[in-house]
Amino acid sequence: FLDRWGNLLTQRARLKQLYSELAAKERELRQAREESKSIQEKKELYQFQLSELDRARLQAREEEQLIREKSVLENVEKLAEKVNLTLAALQENQGSAVENISLASNLIRQAASWDVGLKNTQARLEECLLNLKELSRELESYRSRLEYDPARLEFVRERLSLINSLKKRYGLEVELLLSWQQRLRN
Repeated sequence: FLDRWGNLLTQRARLKQLYSELAAKERELRQAREESKSIQEKKELYQFQLSELDRARLQAREEEQLIREKSVLENVEKLAEKVNLTLAALQENQGSAVENISLASNLIRQAASWDVGLKNTQARLEECLLNLKELSRELESYRSRLEYDPARLEFVRERLSLINSLKKRYGLEVELLLSWQQRLRN
């Protein structure tokens, strides 16, 4: 009523329009600040993740290698026992595989001197004997490398624990963690 009486209706409409524009600009500003804050939070999260993954120094196929190494380190005594028994059966015991194959090879060699049809069998037995001797050398080499190392076992366990905690935290396998790390770096 007063606005009409004072001829202020056009000014009132203009004020209402300006107020609406101001409110819209304030909403845009608030939204821009929220987006900026969200972007900053994501940036900080990504920086933290990159730093964490860099510190972890993950490597492709490392987890599988560590699992295998852990199994070996935890079972050194059992492994040594089984390898020793295998070597004994192959070459050390009386009636060992090498002894028996060697005897068979000598016998068939004599027989092949009378029947050349046995030459192939003789060659296969000699090859079998060479394979058994090579296998024995490989097992002796393996046995010589077996060593219980509690410090290394502890390191392997800690490393696997770190890998598992990262996999759980990020919900990704190691290969995907490495890909994520590379994306964060770029």
